[in-house]
Amino acid sequence: MKNPPFEGGISISEPINKENYLMAPPVNEQYIVDEKGNITAVILPIKDYKKILSILEQVENHKETMILSQSAEFKKLVKKGLEDVMANRIKLWKEIWDEL
Repeated sequence: MKNPPFEGGISISEPINKENYLMAPPVNEQYIVDEKGNITAVILPIKDYKKILSILEQVENHKETMILSQSAEFKKLVKKGLEDVMANRIKLWKEIWDEL
């Protein structure tokens, strides 16, 4: 993607194509381009940058949850936990905390 450089080597981006970026938040990015018009960097408002980081963190957490939930060890622990609940072998966290 090439944008004609403005004075100082900075160009304003075109709007994001929402069909290609389903989860992408709307951003007001700017591009830094070299003398040949090749994009070499992107400038984002800090608010947009933080929102993108938040989305990436949520995606990563979801991936970790999916991997963990497919683990045999995790399934075994969940099954034991459910058995303990059904057999009333549980304590409230407050009770355990008070025992410490």
